[in-house]
Amino acid sequence: MPSPRPASGDEGLKLPQLTPAEYLQRERASGDKYEFHDGRVYALAGGTVNHGLIGGNVYPDAMVICGGLEKSDEVVDALVNPLLIVEVLSKSTAEYDRGDKFYFYRQLPSFKEYILIEQDRYVVDVHYKRAQRDLWQITRYEGWEQRVKLQSLNLEISMEEWYFRVELEA
Repeated sequence: MPSPRPASGDEGLKLPQLTPAEYLQRERASGDKYEFHDGRVYALAGGTVNHGLIGGNVYPDAMVICGGLEKSDEVVDALVNPLLIVEVLSKSTAEYDRGDKFYFYRQLPSFKEYILIEQDRYVVDVHYKRAQRDLWQITRYEGWEQRVKLQSLNLEISMEEWYFRVELEA
């Protein structure tokens, strides 16, 4: 499964691998958002109006943590104990978000629920980890009238709340 395009913007340019500290320093200096994995830096998508609006409604790349914040010993500013993670999908990153990124998130023992929100149609996919190890249930919610059940938090959020002020093309 392909990963997002490297942040260099030049497909022929081979960038040196970075340490987590070098990545964080460069990201803070640039002001842009990137993702770091295995020494490589990837530009994050999300420049559309709908992505921004949905993100404002659910805080994209949001996570819910129960209990105290547990920081990584290896990466400054990285938390390792999310219960729930939300991603707003973009055409350029949807495959990665559904595939490799979900695989990486699943390595975290506390991680129980993954919410994927489409930005161009009323569709929310909820992946919920059952009690058995690595057995995930997937529920798809489609349509404006749906209420999305978040099992790890024992609450429902209406599609209207997820897509507040979002105008979809016909």
